[in-house]
Formats: sequence, structure tokens, C-alpha cells
Amino acid sequence: MVVESSKPGDCPADSSITIELAALQEMHNQLREQIDSGLKMLAENQAKGLESGPSATPRQVVEGTADQATDAVAQLEAQQNAAATLEAQVRQGGSAN
Repeated sequence: MVVESSKPGDCPADSSITIELAALQEMHNQLREQIDSGLKMLAENQAKGLESGPSATPRQVVEGTADQATDAVAQLEAQQNAAATLEAQVRQGGSAN
């Protein structure tokens, strides 16, 4: 393995290390146990006064919302036709101008 980044006192970054697959699996298992334990603690304490997360329902934001383009289909068809014409010209060896 190659160390990408490290804390002071750990293996220096960009150094190569050898680690047994069993040790790597054990580190992964410990990480999963810590995550599972934290999730369990969070679930148990949620009813004891922890605030719940934000609502999953989206809210409409007026700023930055574009009006619907009523001629979007016509615009796309015009672009496709122009692209097809240009492609045909290129295949024939002609210029687009």
C-alpha cells in the first residue's frame, strides 16, 4: 500500500507499506463496529431530546427558478436539424460556411 496522507507521528505520506490482508480486514471490521455502535447510540438517544433532521419534503425557491420554455421542443428539433445538416456537409467534404 502507499500512504496518501498521515497525521504527525504516523507513517509519512508517499511511503510504501506492507500489510497483511487479515490485518486490513480486521481494521475494516473494527470501523464497521464503530459505525454500527454510533448509529445504534444515535437511534437510542433520538427519543431523549436529540433534534430530528430536516424535513425530507423539498421547498420551492423562487430565486434561480427559470420559466418553462414553451418552445423547447421546437428549439431542440431545430438544433438537431442543424446538427444533421452540418454532419452531412462534413461527410461530403464540404465546409459549413
